[in-house]
Amino acid sequence: MLKETSKSGPVGKKVIWHEHYLAYVAYNAIEFIQGYCGYLQTDEYDGYDCAAKELPCIIHAGCFAHARQKFFETSKTNKEPQYAEGGVKYICRFYQL
Repeated sequence: MLKETSKSGPVGKKVIWHEHYLAYVAYNAIEFIQGYCGYLQTDEYDGYDCAAKELPCIIHAGCFAHARQKFFETSKTNKEPQYAEGGVKYICRFYQL
């Protein structure tokens, strides 16, 4: 399996880990998080949903980045951008929390 891996962080501290697979399929997501228990925040890729269902100790948390992007794009093209801008403001409040 071809993949690129990078991780960072001092020993004994939380680690941010990015693993990129050339094939975007669910079994890669399952392999990547196998043995992990806790929150898994992901983008909208369905493979993570499959992985979270197969691994009971995973709590799947979505990402507002894609939703925010749609509101932002709509605010640029809509004749009444205040509605989309209001959506972006609500999402920004979630980020602050």
